[in-house]
Amino acid sequence: MAIDETDQRALTAFGADDPRATQPRWTPDGTAIIYARTDQTGHPRHLYAMAADGTHDGPVATEEDVYTHPVLQPGHEVLTPMG
Repeated sequence: MAIDETDQRALTAFGADDPRATQPRWTPDGTAIIYARTDQTGHPRHLYAMAADGTHDGPVATEEDVYTHPVLQPGHEVLTPMG
């Protein structure tokens, strides 16, 4: 999206029974978005990250069943997708 809010486009596209992307947050440097990905029941919730242009989407935290409201702490490196 441009600063004037034009050129908007969806970065995720899931079908009716597919996972959902929720609670997105920009990384402090603006190069990526981290978000919680969940199924239709709300569980599990894993953290995913993608580049600001919607590419390189993948999991970054999946060991626990519930991650929520992702926030990067100042001074930490940007999370990168696993695999």
